[in-house]
Amino acid sequence: MAEEQRTEKTTSSNRRIQFELLEKRVKDLEVLMQKTGCTTIKECLNNAITLFEWAVEEKGKGNHIGISDRGEFRKLQFPILDRVVKQF
Repeated sequence: MAEEQRTEKTTSSNRRIQFELLEKRVKDLEVLMQKTGCTTIKECLNNAITLFEWAVEEKGKGNHIGISDRGEFRKLQFPILDRVVKQF
């Protein structure tokens, strides 16, 4: 099923966005909401966008995104971040 996005302007500061997700992605979203205590899809997506903005900003600075566990660093494998252009 193809993902489709439509936007409708509701006010000068808010926009309504409608899109389709595969059922598996909807279930993934529901699991994330349950694990994090998000009570609305909007809350969950706003937090996801904030995390993505941070990752893009850090990648733009030339930093690596990953996890350090007991002295071992594992780099995040997230192909879209490879598209971020380093800013000088």
